[in-house]
Amino acid sequence: MLRGFSMIEAMVAIVFITVALLALAGLQSHFASITATLAENTCLINGAVSAIESCKAGQVINSVRCGSWIVNVNVQVQGGSCTDFLTTPPPVVCKDIVARATLNNKVAQVVERGCNI
Repeated sequence: MLRGFSMIEAMVAIVFITVALLALAGLQSHFASITATLAENTCLINGAVSAIESCKAGQVINSVRCGSWIVNVNVQVQGGSCTDFLTTPPPVVCKDIVARATLNNKVAQVVERGCNI
């Protein structure tokens, strides 16, 4: 009775292990791509929210640094400007603030209602 593996069994095992390792490498590449996309989306949203908060403080910003990226932002206030929130004349006035952030051909838009209370 012979003991051990035949050459064919060893080659099948090597092929099986190689296919499994290639599948794992493909998954790693896929998840790295998803992580990069999520990081870009997070930077876009954070940039737009930062622009809105700066606008409510009476300042206009055009870009925000997020890691190694620079997110370009554009803020528009419905019927006014960012300095409208620094004054508090009666009655209280609320306006929509729209911030549009761009990064690597991706765009995110955030709308918030700001009041001069």
